Amino acid sequence: MASHRSDKTSRQDPQAETLERWGVSQCDAVDRSVFNAGLSTLIEIDCPASEDPERRLARLLREEGEAIRRRLEDAVALARAGERAHRTDDLWPHGLVDELDDLLQDLEAHDAHEAFARSAPGAPSALAAGLKEDHGILAARLEALRRSTRGYEAPAHACAVWRLLYVLCLKVDRALAERMRLEDAGIGDTAPQSYGAVILSPNKVRPEAAA
Repeated sequence: MASHRSDKTSRQDPQAETLERWGVSQCDAVDRSVFNAGLSTLIEIDCPASEDPERRLARLLREEGEAIRRRLEDAVALARAGERAHRTDDLWPHGLVDELDDLLQDLEAHDAHEAFARSAPGAPSALAAGLKEDHGILAARLEALRRSTRGYEAPAHACAVWRLLYVLCLKVDRALAERMRLEDAGIGDTAPQSYGAVILSPNKVRPEAAA
């Protein structure tokens, strides 16, 4: 009976569904098999260093475009849960929910601008102008995210929800940085130095550390 109630709650509450899907329904009660299975989906496949930038961008958009949005949505749900659980913890990144919401909205706006520019007359010039403006906004959002999370360094006492949140944020950060770099290369621009700072060491937050 309790299981039935839990399933019903998950269907009604997207946040509860997200936590259950990652195996972290509670900070101190982790379903390790589900949790580890979720982390395995975040493992990156190495790409050839010589891959053509245009082909790399097309593949990134095809394989990672929707994944980035889903990870951001999951990060928002995790941040909401973490805010409730750790609201009195000085090391918790207070305000992170709003920052992630803003990043998600700006990313969706960027995707809409890009789709419109590609289909409109004079697309190359419109696309270049739109990308430059959008990239500046997204880069600023990512910089704020890194500051709030202290470079995605979870404190020693952080729970699984907290650690998973930082892993997802890092994945989004790196994917967006790579996408912006490739888009800039496609319009003949050099990516700003701030983009390079976005791509942190893979060892900064290790998925296995969250387990």
